[in-house]
Amino acid sequence: GSARTAAPGCRPPRSPRSMPPRSSSAAAGTWRWPATLLAGVLAWALTGWPVTAPAAAGIVWAAPALLATANREKHAIARAEAVGDWARRISDVLLLGTGLEQALAGSARTAPAAITLEVQRLAARLQAHWPVEPALRAMADEIADPTADAVLAALILAGQRRGPGLAKALAGLAESTAEQVATRRRIEADRARPRTTARAVTFITIAVVVLALTNTDYLAPYATPLGQLLFAAVATGFAACLWWMNALTRPAPRARALAVRTPSPAGQEALP
Repeated sequence: GSARTAAPGCRPPRSPRSMPPRSSSAAAGTWRWPATLLAGVLAWALTGWPVTAPAAAGIVWAAPALLATANREKHAIARAEAVGDWARRISDVLLLGTGLEQALAGSARTAPAAITLEVQRLAARLQAHWPVEPALRAMADEIADPTADAVLAALILAGQRRGPGLAKALAGLAESTAEQVATRRRIEADRARPRTTARAVTFITIAVVVLALTNTDYLAPYATPLGQLLFAAVATGFAACLWWMNALTRPAPRARALAVRTPSPAGQEALP
């Protein structure tokens, strides 16, 4: 049938692609460039060595990315676990005879904290008369996790076929999600050890270099043009090793089942 228009006064929340950045990201973007430039200028001014400017600026620029790798994966695991809990709660509601759309919209009141915003957006879309599939695909795009895709794909199929057994299937997916989350946590724990070692080596090396810079006699050979080239080569090699160590502990991209976003149906209110 033809797509229904959005209910007056019921406007879905913005898509994350068009929403203003989160406060932490905005704060990081605000101080990162000035801090990078300041570090480069101070290093050059204090040492008189041009090569120290890009070295210090590179350290300040790369530090947030090196420190945030573990936090991003922990956040992704927490969201995947929350999707499993959400699926289990929907399964319980469906067993009571509630329809799929009603169960999805009502789940916004009891959604796990890690995905509360995404579930609230889903409920708003359904209340604005979005069909189930585009609404769930939009949610999948917001979460962007293969584990969540499995649950949302099952809900999409259920919305298309309207057959029995969805509650049981969701309960099974919730158990499977819990197992995947446990596996990802074990892998992340294994990655944490070399990541901690890389950070310790980095901080110790930086401390040694800073202390060495106070001893001008010890570093006098590096003040020559040839010494500056050698210093640049050493700094470049250290940066390459640090990048390689960080790359080894970075989770590999995982293929998603719902990677392509479905646009809002014609005639319906699209997310701003």
